[in-house]
Amino acid sequence: EEQRVAGYPTSPPVVIRTPLTTWVVAVLGPAAPWVLRSLILITAICAMIRFEHIAKSRAEWILASFLVAGSLGVFAHPRAVVLAEAWACCLIVLSLVIYRKDRYLPAVILGFLAVSFREIAIPYLAVMFLCSLRRSRKESLAWGLAIALSLGLYAAHWIAADRAAEGATSVASPGWLWFGGWPYVVDTFGFSSLLRPLPYEAWVFLLALAIFGWVGTQGEYRV
Repeated sequence: EEQRVAGYPTSPPVVIRTPLTTWVVAVLGPAAPWVLRSLILITAICAMIRFEHIAKSRAEWILASFLVAGSLGVFAHPRAVVLAEAWACCLIVLSLVIYRKDRYLPAVILGFLAVSFREIAIPYLAVMFLCSLRRSRKESLAWGLAIALSLGLYAAHWIAADRAAEGATSVASPGWLWFGGWPYVVDTFGFSSLLRPLPYEAWVFLLALAIFGWVGTQGEYRV
């Protein structure tokens, strides 16, 4: 109803966000921004600890820690608390940095919570599921269960949102799903990080380096 009054699309159901962010903000009230900031701080600290084990030098560790803390820090703004993406982003990063091959359930739970805030986080669960196939049947089952639960909950949300829009004048979305390929990935990477002031060519170069660095990580901390 709020979206309809404001002239915001209510059809198809995908334009209506899952309710978890609304519930969290409503329940926590004025404390909600501080809870998100606490999550940011915890995530940044865990990332710094993880990077200390991965980084080859102190300078590399400092730079990586600065980038992750700065990128997450943009969500410290009070208005960011209503953005489902802010919660989901922090939860994905936290899930990834606390992941261990012998202790994966906390990471699975955090990944599931991320999708509960924002359904487009589900590719993270899918990637972790695919990576786990070569290691452990139990772990892959856990990630697969998280995916199944996420899809089931979103299906319930879709049905509820579709029913809510029935029998009433609704505004249909002109459509926003599109695939921009590699250039769109680079745009998102640069626009959503501390690299935003740098030229586009720098985004391309640094993103490529980040991907090669991630897939080339060796040792017990490799995903």
